[in-house]
Amino acid sequence: MTSIPGALLLITLTASLCPAQPADEGQPATTNVMGAEYPRVHADRSVTFRVEAPNARKMLDDAGIEYVYFESPGTAHEWLTWRRDLKDFAPRLF
Repeated sequence: MTSIPGALLLITLTASLCPAQPADEGQPATTNVMGAEYPRVHADRSVTFRVEAPNARKMLDDAGIEYVYFESPGTAHEWLTWRRDLKDFAPRLF
């Protein structure tokens, strides 16, 4: 396995352990380029990032990188979803 899938898995695991987005909407960081809305800085000094990668799977396929993709229709960013995913994901790390 290459380092890119490992990094993607690490990001997924890290995201699953992070608390939900703070209740306040926050303010765009003063260092954002050309009025970009993200990252946003919240009152508690936490930061929200937004990442969009609509062609990520195609890019991995084109590069010949093996990965596991699972889509869970009808679910959201909720505990049950993360619990199911973590059950599958954790053994792949070791």
